[in-house]
Amino acid sequence: MGEQVELDGRLAVEYVGNVSEVTSRYARYPLRFMFLPCQGDLGAAWVFTITYGGGFVSGDKVAFSTSVGPDATCVLTTQASTKSYKKKSEHATAYQETRNTISTGGLLILAPDAVACFTNSRFRQLQRFHLEAGASLVFVDWVTCGRAHEFWDMDLYSNRTEIFLDGTPILVEDMRLEAGVANQMGKVSVFATVVIVGARALSALKPPAPMADVEEATQVVVATAELPGGVGFVTRLAGVGVEQITRILAKMLDPLNKDLGGNPYRSQ
Repeated sequence: MGEQVELDGRLAVEYVGNVSEVTSRYARYPLRFMFLPCQGDLGAAWVFTITYGGGFVSGDKVAFSTSVGPDATCVLTTQASTKSYKKKSEHATAYQETRNTISTGGLLILAPDAVACFTNSRFRQLQRFHLEAGASLVFVDWVTCGRAHEFWDMDLYSNRTEIFLDGTPILVEDMRLEAGVANQMGKVSVFATVVIVGARALSALKPPAPMADVEEATQVVVATAELPGGVGFVTRLAGVGVEQITRILAKMLDPLNKDLGGNPYRSQ
């Protein structure tokens, strides 16, 4: 995933007059941004990323960058799942890339809806984060099996995540699902990863507590590990239904409700 892709969008969020404001913006087809007024006690900037058609067809390439300035707060989310549609030719692949920089004291909450992989689709994604010392990040990344009658029937789903703190890699990982993977999935229809880094995020957010509901506990697997140097943690979830995972994500982010003026997963 080392290819260079021209940016289709840019966002810059700065802390201005006790609120966070989008001070620079640019987007071109098929990408566009929607903005909400500053929200919550922190005056957070809310930005929704939207692609025409609600997703990607094979051959689409979309890349955008986000810059969060010192002490600024940005919530970057979506309005619906990102669809990876059926390929148009044998090896044509859709590609999305996000490049994120967070300055000291800044907080980025990247909490989109899941990627939904349709039958015979091919989708590749690179998500890269550069955090200065003292920066904070809440990052949610998840993928579902597709529509009800399509169970992991994609040709390819490839997702690479790179997170650097003060120039040092703290999380670099690849997830790759290929045709035929449905045979290994059992009943699992969704995977999610939540990464929490930095003092502003860690002061409010904790790993999910053990589930008291016995039935739900049999439908969701949760595992949490500390990141190198104790700078944060990563929680991984696998479940049989999107609803259960959505509830867990919402509960994890609830402590930020007052500061952010909302929860990306409470409107669903």
